[in-house]
Amino acid sequence: MSTADSNSLAGPSHSSRSRPAETEDSSPVGLTDDAWYAVLAFMDVGSLRSISACSRRFRELAAPTLFSSVCIGDEGSREAFEGGSLAGMRVVVRHITVLVQDLNFTRSPSTEAPKPTRTALELSEYSLEIAKNTADIILLFGNLKSITLVFQAYYLPPFASVVVLSEVFQRLSECPSHENIQDIGISHYGRYARYASAWDDLETCSIHDDRPEGTYTSFRMPHLQQLEIKSYGAINFSNGVEDTFAQPQWALLHSSAPTMKKLSISAESFYSGSAPGYVSNLTWRFPAMESLQIILHKCLSDGVMDVIVKLFPNLCYLTLDAAGYDTTHGGAEQPLYPQLKHLNKLKRIRILWYPTTREEVWKRPPLKQKHQMAETIKYWVEGGLNDLTYVQFIRRKPRDSPLENFQKNPRDDEDRLAFSVKHVVGGGVELECRMQFPDWYRAGHHDTFYLELEDVMFYDKGICQYLEEFELGPEAEPVD
Repeated sequence: MSTADSNSLAGPSHSSRSRPAETEDSSPVGLTDDAWYAVLAFMDVGSLRSISACSRRFRELAAPTLFSSVCIGDEGSREAFEGGSLAGMRVVVRHITVLVQDLNFTRSPSTEAPKPTRTALELSEYSLEIAKNTADIILLFGNLKSITLVFQAYYLPPFASVVVLSEVFQRLSECPSHENIQDIGISHYGRYARYASAWDDLETCSIHDDRPEGTYTSFRMPHLQQLEIKSYGAINFSNGVEDTFAQPQWALLHSSAPTMKKLSISAESFYSGSAPGYVSNLTWRFPAMESLQIILHKCLSDGVMDVIVKLFPNLCYLTLDAAGYDTTHGGAEQPLYPQLKHLNKLKRIRILWYPTTREEVWKRPPLKQKHQMAETIKYWVEGGLNDLTYVQFIRRKPRDSPLENFQKNPRDDEDRLAFSVKHVVGGGVELECRMQFPDWYRAGHHDTFYLELEDVMFYDKGICQYLEEFELGPEAEPVD
């Protein structure tokens, strides 16, 4: 038998077997790119890194998900994106977190008081250097949808963040490629930084800015829809905070009022005016605002409620939490929050129930208190809240700040009573009540005050909760 015949009997060789040609732009396993993006969206960072190392094609597929959100915290990470190995990934980045440098102070191990190592002039010049560096980093990425600025210095001179925010907002306003930014977050040292008394002598120093006078103008971000501010200052919606350098975050909020849909603020206090006519003279309006969350270190008051009703007439989701409710000008210990009746589009409310005692937290609430909560909800519905479906009351001891409570994270200092509201044909409501753990006890939410109110479910297996009865009858004794 010839060699040719023997080869033919043995069958085709491995090298001659037919197989589909593979090209650089073909997708692995025959799936389309869109199908792969859907699959990769379910993977964690570790899995994405592993699959991106398999081949060039998998790296290209994983890149938009793996690098959609990045954090720039030092010169090394900046250089990698600026001209290093990750420079090609800048086009797929949609969210950036920038850790703003601290201002070089030293702190004694035995005290909390910082010791500044720079003079006022040096600090202001250094602040400008940091501001320009921060803006340069953000402008490297041309397809951003959201930005988070985290000020790392726990003790922060008040003018330092002002310089950085003014520079960043102004540069973004001047850059057409960044007009599509929809979400901005501003955080001072992760949770809530206090301005140190050691900086008091520096607060009044002038900012030695090398920009010509009047360079900072109104900020322009035409598509900004969400803003989150974590700060240890005061919320101020007065008409006099339009100075873009003195109050950059409020100036940005004001200029974005027509498009803003969601606002979350954690702060020291809420300025509600001291002169008659303050509320009626406010010119701010947020017609598109649907979701508002305000968490205060100090107390709520009637003035705060009046400002909210005036500025945010179309709210659907409202969270209000504070250290208490200011009753110094009269009124009941537990307010009915009558102003809420004017927000007739409200669907869900999360609000402080005040006061309660430490002994009552995580004990079965007195029947009278549950009835008061039910009557408050009925009062709102009868007043015009026809779309209301969910109410959560926050209970903690009087004058306990939610910010302090969150820092301590104690189980026994706060609980929440959630009500499902079902409207009855012909009028009236049916209510169901559950006692719940705070949201920070959820897996993966340890740094979260609250879940988004839009996403809350009354029957939620993700958190410990107990069914509460509140039908008329003998009041039950508190139990552990």
